Amino acid sequence: MNDMKIRKDNVEDILALSAVQTGILYEYLIKEDKELYIAQILLHLKGKLDISVMRKACEMVSNNNEMLRSVFRWERLQKPIQIILKNHKVPFGTYILKNEPIHEARLKAEKLMKNEKSNGIDIRIEPVKIILFQYEDDSHDLVITWHHIVYDGWSNMILLREIFQTYEKLLNEYPEFDKKAKYKDYIKLCNEFKKSNEQKMFWKEYLNGYKANDNLLRDIQGNGKSNITAEYSFKLNEDMIKKLEDYLCNKRTTVADFIYMVWGILLYKYTNISDFAIGVTYSGRNNKIRNIDKTIGLFINTLPLRIKIDDSMKVDDVLMNIADDKEKMLNYEMSNLIDIKEYSGLKSDEALFHSLVVVENYPVEMGKWLDNDEGGLQIESYCSSEKNNYDLVLGILPSDDYTFLIQYSRDYYTEEYIHRMADYLNNLLEIILNGKEDILIGDIDKYTSEEIEKMKTLTNDIEENMDFDIDSFL
Repeated sequence: MNDMKIRKDNVEDILALSAVQTGILYEYLIKEDKELYIAQILLHLKGKLDISVMRKACEMVSNNNEMLRSVFRWERLQKPIQIILKNHKVPFGTYILKNEPIHEARLKAEKLMKNEKSNGIDIRIEPVKIILFQYEDDSHDLVITWHHIVYDGWSNMILLREIFQTYEKLLNEYPEFDKKAKYKDYIKLCNEFKKSNEQKMFWKEYLNGYKANDNLLRDIQGNGKSNITAEYSFKLNEDMIKKLEDYLCNKRTTVADFIYMVWGILLYKYTNISDFAIGVTYSGRNNKIRNIDKTIGLFINTLPLRIKIDDSMKVDDVLMNIADDKEKMLNYEMSNLIDIKEYSGLKSDEALFHSLVVVENYPVEMGKWLDNDEGGLQIESYCSSEKNNYDLVLGILPSDDYTFLIQYSRDYYTEEYIHRMADYLNNLLEIILNGKEDILIGDIDKYTSEEIEKMKTLTNDIEENMDFDIDSFL
């Protein structure tokens, strides 16, 4: 589709937007940042690949998933809509780079990938795009770039599974597809849920007495206009992974609840605020809609998890409170964040929370998507990225190496500050996983062991030389 015109005979359905989609569209229209809410996933593929068959597979998958055929309109309309087209091919670009040195080829691919994000996405025409790079006959990169208003991370795994399974079947037979839920059924359910007095009463009680906190975590008081973000990541070593898995098993808890607890302790130590909330994500698929677990769409939702903490509590106490609250909130995961804020009584310029924690526990089963015969197509690795509107996001990928990723705004955080925060987060993990879950919160140092050693050195130097320049040391 090369222009804005849509033929009536090409319209399959017209839907209202969900509450989350409406919020994203609002940000899309008012923010100057073209990369906001644009997500991208990169898969490194090894083995022989038939480009024409892969193109056909992507086309068939698009035909089978209505949200991949959706475009958005709002101009001259009372309310924005999403139009599901009967026929719409997701753009599939190919770049054959076999004749270029591999280093130069990958640099070119990287530049093209960055351009896909920096140029922005016109959700009125093409909210999803696919690119295939070929470096050798048996070396390819598959890149999918999409706007978050169309679908969430969980959906991305459904999409990838269908693409590769369809590709495999096209080589030998005609593929069959799972039955899907209709997104309009989800929107209808959300609207019915919004009218529920029960969810209103739950959030009023849950946030009773809650007061907005200044964002004391920031170390720069910027204006937030530069739109420049950065990332810092670290991975757990094998010993820590083993201890974490043992801890989760012994406590009968989840990775998500554990991470929320650790992040909560960090925020308490950094700000001295004892009653605050963090943003946490729910899949939005725990409802009665049939086949929703196989459906591509934007179902994920962000809710405020309230954490109350003080020095007299044990680590286990914090974990138990979080687990209890998370279980209760599951019944209200379809609540609209805007409504929740209204129920809380906060002012329009006050925030429910200042940081978001995302545990990517999507159903990743890449090894099962392809027939891994010797010489066949294999997924070597993958990585993903997305830019949202939060100043500080902690992301965790519970894969083989447990990758922790901190995304932050350079308007409010320096690189040094984030590195120090990551070191302290790692320090907390070591304290808790080394069998000190009974330790009192007040007995946990506010500093890492390295920082404590530096302060001891500083103290000794000051005692020996009263003219010591503190600023030069720090």
